[in-house]
Amino acid sequence: MQITKDYYAILGVNRGASGEEVKLAYRRLAQRFHPDISTEPHAEERFKEVVEAYEALSAVLGRGVAAGRGADPYSDWPDWQAGGAPPRNGEDPRTARRSRSESESGEPMPGEDYGISVDISLEHVVGGARVNVGYDVTERGRDGALRNTRRNIKVPIPKGVRHGEEICVKGQGGPGHRGGPPGDLYVTVNLARHRVFKLLGDDLEMRLPLAPWEAAIGAKIKVPTLDGEVPVKVPPGTQNGTQLLVPARGLSTRDGKRGDLFLMVNIVVPNRPATLVERGFYEQLARVSNFNPRRDVD
Repeated sequence: MQITKDYYAILGVNRGASGEEVKLAYRRLAQRFHPDISTEPHAEERFKEVVEAYEALSAVLGRGVAAGRGADPYSDWPDWQAGGAPPRNGEDPRTARRSRSESESGEPMPGEDYGISVDISLEHVVGGARVNVGYDVTERGRDGALRNTRRNIKVPIPKGVRHGEEICVKGQGGPGHRGGPPGDLYVTVNLARHRVFKLLGDDLEMRLPLAPWEAAIGAKIKVPTLDGEVPVKVPPGTQNGTQLLVPARGLSTRDGKRGDLFLMVNIVVPNRPATLVERGFYEQLARVSNFNPRRDVD
């Protein structure tokens, strides 16, 4: 079988990941996006994508899925399978099975892990941040009863984070039982679309409007960046579509470096009639200038 998609990226594992790492990543994502459990938007589509990735990697790497069971993330948990419909959010089948076995032993039981996503700005990638995040969960309390709970926490966003990366917030998952530790919260980062900048890997691109005279005789202007305005020199004779470079004003990377900012020149003509004074200057320029913009098409 030939891999036609980046299934490793879909599962969030490296290309050299072991079979166990692939399996664990699949189980975690399948549980998170299972349409009978997840409350996240587009969970069903994401679940199908995760299943496809696991089946493809299983076939290629020789870790085939058991015949007849498909890519069921809970296929080796017969207690849950025999019970019919899967539990709702907050009733992880692993937790349910563990709860039955450990209720007999009385041993501490750790809480389950939760998964959410958060939208961040490009500015957060450059400067890092602590983002307020609210999410709803249904979880089992210490008395065993299920409750709908609203949680609000601050998620630390490190510099250089990228779209699709996962941040683990320790101790913010489900509550433990019998003195067991709480689970963790896994936060998937989504980079929100920026109103000014277009993302190109570590670099940024921005449309730079220029007046005709700025392009013709050159100018010193200020342009916005993710961390404040910077001066930019426009060379005389700059053409429409020219690309100007502002080094080290792109996104931060984990190694402390920065991408670049590319300015795409767009020469803009005033969209209103010229005033009498402006018209006088334009007419004077037309008389003294020998520039012919149609020279190459005559």
